[in-house]
Amino acid sequence: MITYIPINESNFMLVHSRDESILRPIATPPIKREINGLKHVFPVDPEGKGTWIGFSEKGTVAALFNSGTHAYKHDPPYKHSRGLIIPELFSYDSFDRFYEEFDHYGLAPFTLWVIEGNRFLEIKKDPENIQLEEINPLNPKLALSKNLYPDETEDIRRLELLKLYYDKGFVSKEEILKFHDRYRFESAPDKTVDTAPHILKTVSTTCIIKSPKMIDIDYFDKINDVKITNKLKITKPENQTILQ
Repeated sequence: MITYIPINESNFMLVHSRDESILRPIATPPIKREINGLKHVFPVDPEGKGTWIGFSEKGTVAALFNSGTHAYKHDPPYKHSRGLIIPELFSYDSFDRFYEEFDHYGLAPFTLWVIEGNRFLEIKKDPENIQLEEINPLNPKLALSKNLYPDETEDIRRLELLKLYYDKGFVSKEEILKFHDRYRFESAPDKTVDTAPHILKTVSTTCIIKSPKMIDIDYFDKINDVKITNKLKITKPENQTILQ
């Protein structure tokens, strides 16, 4: 599950609960890395060598999850891990340049959220198609992986989030983390066979808060019950006004 909560015109919270196989190696927590001379922070999946969430010192924030507009059938081989998409995005000087040159063919379906300046952009990739939509950054948003959850579940949780937000006009960090924790995912094992490779659960929850001059990240390792924090100072990018 992934949620976006606006704070004002250019600041927000982004929370991502990662649902993965219990046998997948535990990810490296978010640390500072340099791409093309700029600092970035993101966790790394040791299996795919990529990431599902991260941000740059320019203030760009990105998050990725599996599936596009609908559920899909796993059909390997794929060109490379979807986790390499966010580091590739960070290697460009802008989202527009990235999208113009991005080759999505041969990749498994995904949804990518990118918040750059005052823009909120969403890419949805299905087996044969890709679409780009610009989202209103002043509205809260929730999404679930189509391969793990039916549309009805997404609709119910979205309505719950909207009520939580509009009842007070905001959602606190504590409230959104409780919301995610309440809906931690775990698939039921089949006790008659060894289904361990197919057991999925929420292995981590990552909370990013973008404020006027800083981006903070809290990474909650749900397997080892560990919290790790990091932050980056925002260097003012071109053509972006940082609100005080």
